[in-house]
Amino acid sequence: MTCLPTKILVPICILTVFLGVSCIGDPESKTWAEVLDEIRASFPEVRPLSTAELDSWLNDTARESPVLIDARTGREYQVSHLPDALLFEYGSDLARVEGEIPKSTPIVTYCSVGLRSSGTARQLMKLGYESVFNLEGSIFAWANEGRKLVRNGESVDKVHPYNDSWGKLLNKVHHSYGQD
Repeated sequence: MTCLPTKILVPICILTVFLGVSCIGDPESKTWAEVLDEIRASFPEVRPLSTAELDSWLNDTARESPVLIDARTGREYQVSHLPDALLFEYGSDLARVEGEIPKSTPIVTYCSVGLRSSGTARQLMKLGYESVFNLEGSIFAWANEGRKLVRNGESVDKVHPYNDSWGKLLNKVHHSYGQD
């Protein structure tokens, strides 16, 4: 396994220590399948939801729509996000969700690839939310599949790539370099 530069490794390991999971290693050497497997293994209690399942759910008028929670940073969210998603930056006080979202409301969390959003889903479950899912592959997979993204209410096709290592999982055509 290739070693991560300190400026990348330290935030990832701080994040994983906070979440009580192990570091998932160097994203540059990981395939999508390996990343998803490691996220599932690190968060076995969090139910995954595929991008196709979420897309179908959002288009099913007979079913209650989930609340979408974006667990990325405000800077990432400003580049693009899923339509109607609420920004709850990873590590922010999720207790405020309790006053805004009933415990029985279905919630789908997402971030860049699913690591931060899995931690957010875990926290929501600990707060007593009954129907919490994590979007597998998160916004990177969503964008790679050509699904709808918005910025200021307008459709866009760019996503903040988080960094060069994780950004390799996002098709280059969707990178927002220079736009964020």
